[in-house]
Amino acid sequence: MVAANHSLAPAMKSHRSSATRRQSHPELLPPDLTAAEERVLPYLCAGWNDREIGIELNLPDATVRRHIDSCLRKFGLTGRAQIAARLLQGGGGL
Repeated sequence: MVAANHSLAPAMKSHRSSATRRQSHPELLPPDLTAAEERVLPYLCAGWNDREIGIELNLPDATVRRHIDSCLRKFGLTGRAQIAARLLQGGGGL
């Protein structure tokens, strides 16, 4: 069951484009991050699980997991909370 209160969902749908985020904070994102990987980051930062992200983005859970695993490698981190902390503390505005 998807969590009942995701008040960030409308904001997520209108989040800024990859190019805009990359221009405003290029140092926060690995240069080889794909658009698909970048799309999951706002949800990851908001604490959504793989299933919830998959439902919102119309992706299988396994695809979301692959995107997140790839992000972890590219950021050089070991946990999704570390990605969220880096982006949120750095003012990523995802």
